[in-house]
Amino acid sequence: MNCLEVATVVLLAPGLAYASEDDPSTIEQGEAMNETLQSPTIRLVGKGVQSLQGLRNNQATVNDLTPCANAANASMESGVKTL
Repeated sequence: MNCLEVATVVLLAPGLAYASEDDPSTIEQGEAMNETLQSPTIRLVGKGVQSLQGLRNNQATVNDLTPCANAANASMESGVKTL
């Protein structure tokens, strides 16, 4: 699973706002949620978005993507245990 897939899964996870370049209000919703929740998952979403920006600029490498995937998997496993 690459970082794009991981970030998509995390961004679209139930209860989380997703950011869309086509609709800036979703970014504002995500920022408001971040201020409210301050959860590890929300912080992970921010890291995933940064990785996606790197992909767009062709700056990301496999080494950049692996930590993102590992962190997302760990975060999702933790979230499932919490539920």
